[in-house]
This record gives sequence, structure tokens and C-alpha cells, in this order.
Amino acid sequence: MFSLKYFKYITIPILALLLGACTETTNQVRPTRSTPANNVTSTTQRPTNSYVPTTKSDFARGTKDNISPRGNDTEHRLALVIGNNDYQHPPLNKLRNAVNDAKAIRFELTKRDFKVLYHINATRKQMLDAADDFIQQLSSDTIALVFYAGHGMQIKGDNYLLPVDLVAKEERDVVHDGINLRKLLNDMGAKQTKFSLAVIDACRNNPLKGHGRSVGTRGLTNPGSTGVVVMYSAGENQQALDRLSYNDPNPNGLFTREFLKAIREPGLTARDVIQKTRKTVYEKAKAVGHNQMPALYDQSIGSFVFTPGLRREEQRIKALEARVKTSERKAQEAEFTNQQTPKKGITGTFYRLGRKSSSSVAQQAWNNLEQNCDRMDTLLHILRDAVDKTAATLNKSSSKGDASKSFGAGYIDGLVNVLDRVAEQCTSEHIKIGNFKDQAEVKILCATGDTKRCLK
Repeated sequence: MFSLKYFKYITIPILALLLGACTETTNQVRPTRSTPANNVTSTTQRPTNSYVPTTKSDFARGTKDNISPRGNDTEHRLALVIGNNDYQHPPLNKLRNAVNDAKAIRFELTKRDFKVLYHINATRKQMLDAADDFIQQLSSDTIALVFYAGHGMQIKGDNYLLPVDLVAKEERDVVHDGINLRKLLNDMGAKQTKFSLAVIDACRNNPLKGHGRSVGTRGLTNPGSTGVVVMYSAGENQQALDRLSYNDPNPNGLFTREFLKAIREPGLTARDVIQKTRKTVYEKAKAVGHNQMPALYDQSIGSFVFTPGLRREEQRIKALEARVKTSERKAQEAEFTNQQTPKKGITGTFYRLGRKSSSSVAQQAWNNLEQNCDRMDTLLHILRDAVDKTAATLNKSSSKGDASKSFGAGYIDGLVNVLDRVAEQCTSEHIKIGNFKDQAEVKILCATGDTKRCLK
């Protein structure tokens, strides 16, 4: 089959001979906007990739990207996403970006095959019900993720997520009516899921006059859970930035915007995403004179990939390798077909046709075999078939004059030039290659009427 593919290189010049030429010539579907406060939705349909954010509020939902199927039908992806902005009672001030963050996270997770239990501006009852619903749906084949953006508080070593209807006049109000994060994480760990990740953007405070998310003791603390990877938007005794400047147009807080960028990048595991997010958040916060390093507490094994595909580094390497291979192939073909000095001083149209015919077939065969010396027998088999067909066609030709001999000489030179380069590459095969060159030369010269060489 291979030789047939390149038989055009043989038949074109031979047809010229058969015609009696004895003299030579020199010539996605957009997600709906959020419904009123305390709305609860479950998102299972995956948006198409036709969605392109255009407005500031659209931007909060995420950006367009192409996502390949993850290829694991047994894997169940489930996420609980809560964003609380509209706190009803002082001293819990209303927040600026928590709902935007939750919207953007929901959008990106839904595109990545997560079923998302989505809640904004949730009351205590709604948060408790949401947590129970989430826990009940977990199983051993689940990739579980919790994302919370809103006020949080640390009291006596425990962390609490705060509902919008919380009346917090003293710490015991938070202990009684807040959502105990340790309990939620322990319930997740008890389900022994395939992988569990909790992302808590609740230890947040903007130093630019009071747009913060952390009340009580500054920053959240070690959750003390087992079986769950937990990432906070800032470390203990740190506050997380909602924005990088007064004029920052991004509708998401610093931590969430960097987390979103990381999960969109193909090929990154959950732990890769976490480390990339921590690094970029730290660098950007430091650039504006703020200290923020997202805290990580890892009590789990395993991982998963948010967005399947090659990593950017691997994509660059593959592209570079392809360019190098193409350049090398073109250089070799140019050298073999155009830049070699013809032997015996033979030139002319039929010589060039013969040379191009054999060198093209030989070089393409070697390239298609990926220049693998272990496949030398296959290469010689392909070339032997091509030589036999060429010799048979020359034998049938009525012309045994200068045109035929010129074509044969060019055919041999083109074949030898390629095989000499192959022999340099595959030194252990040089005897086998040499024997084949001698046999091919005799066959072609005999077919062109060179009786002296044929007898020899």
C-alpha cells in the first residue's frame, strides 16, 4: 500500500518514456441572571462554549474556553456553592463581591461537568438544608467541592460561616446560629469520597476602608478535618483583598479571580490549581503592599483534573517538536532532491525526473517510519517494491537510449543519496543497506539496457 501511495513519482517520468520521448529538454448558551435574594438553584446542564462575557456582570460568570470531555463516566462531580452579600444586621456589613464570586465559580464548575447546588444570600435554615442535601448526595465515586464566599468568624479554635440573617451581638450568637465549618468538613470526610476540596473565601478584609469579610478574630484557623483538602483565601492573621485598588474593575475578589484562572488551565490537577492560585495571589497582593498567602490544610489523598487536556508547558513542547521535525524534514528533502551533486556528470530532464522519483519515495518512506532504525527491514521492503515496479516499467519501454539511461542514472543517484544518509543514522545497518543499493543499481541498469553492468 505504501508504494502505491508514491507510485505517482514513478509513473510520471515513465509515461514520458513510453510516449517515445527520446531526446532531453532543458525547459454556549448563557446562564440566566441571578434571581432575587435567597434564591436556591441546582445546575446540572452544561453551558455551551458559545458564551462570551460582555458586561461587567457577565464577566463575573467566567470566560469562554473549550473543554474536552473528561473521559470518566463513573466519576460523579458535585459542588455546593454559596455566596452571601446582603447581611441584614450590624455589625455584619454588606459585602461587595461574594455573590459575583459564587456566580463565576458556578459557571466554571458547571462547564466542567459538576452538578452545582447554588445558593446566594442564604439564611441559616437555607445553609443548613443546603449542607444536608449536599452531604446526602456524596458517595465513594464523588469528586466533592464546597465553595463559600461571605463573612466568616473564628471563635475558640472553631470556624463559622455566617448566614445573612444572623444576629450577632456576642460570640455565643455565632456559635449557636453560625454554620460550623468543622462539622461540614467532617461530614464530607466521613463519606470517603474520591476527592474532596473545600474553598473558603471568608477571611476577607479590604484595607481600603471597610469592605471586608472577616469579623471577630482576624482570619480563620486550621479546620482540623480529615479526608478533605481545605484552602482559605488568606492565612491565619491575614486579611484577603477584595480588590487591588479603588479603580479595580474586576467584579471578583483577588483570590477568586486567580482561582478561576487556574481551573481554566488545561491539565492542572486540583493540587496544581491550589499551588498556582496561592502563588499568584501572594505575588499580586505583595505588589500592592499587602501580605496575603492563601492557607492550605491537606488531609486527603488523590486528586482530579478540573480541565482535561495538555498543560500549557506540554503544548509548547509539542508545538516546538512539531516545528523542529517539519524543518528537519524540509531541509533533508531539499538536500536530497535539489542540493546533491549528480554523479558521472549526468544532467538533464530525465536524470532529474529519475532522481526526484526515487529520492521522494525513499525520503517519504523513511519519514513515515519515523526514521526508526529498528524498522529498517520495512523500509527496504518498501523500496525494493518501488525498484521492482520501476525496473518492470523500464523493461516494457521501447526506448533503451539516452533518455532511459539518464532516467535510470538519476533514479539510482536519488535512491543512493537517501540511503547514504540513513546509513549514517543507523550505523549497525550499513551492510544491509549497502547490499540493497548494489542490488537496486543492477536492476535499474539492466532495465535501461546497460548490458555491461547487468552482466556484471
